[in-house]
Amino acid sequence: MGWCTTHDLDRFLTEAGSYLSSRAAENMLLLAAAQSVGDADQDARPAGALLGGRHDAHAPQPDDRAAETNGPGPLFGWWEPPDGGGTRGAFLHDPAEPLLIAGRAPETAASLAAALARAGRSVCG
Repeated sequence: MGWCTTHDLDRFLTEAGSYLSSRAAENMLLLAAAQSVGDADQDARPAGALLGGRHDAHAPQPDDRAAETNGPGPLFGWWEPPDGGGTRGAFLHDPAEPLLIAGRAPETAASLAAALARAGRSVCG
């Protein structure tokens, strides 16, 4: 499937939260950054724990992905492998901060660079 991206923190946590939580020690920076985004948007977000259970949001469809990557602010993403084996990577891109990546598998790096370029995102660090 490849990289799926969104500006929606709840959707990101629905898709990548279990993966990130299962490796919490190695993903501490990404989880803390997502928590910061959640704290900043707390008043606008529905009630619920940041890393609590999965939400009922649907997975993005191919046509949704391009629309969701436009705009400033944090961009979240998760890697869905072609075999459908579940999320195997995630990232958080804030244009003012270095890119945070979880699950740095070699096969995902080139496609992440391409996905960020298509979204008009430049990476600093």
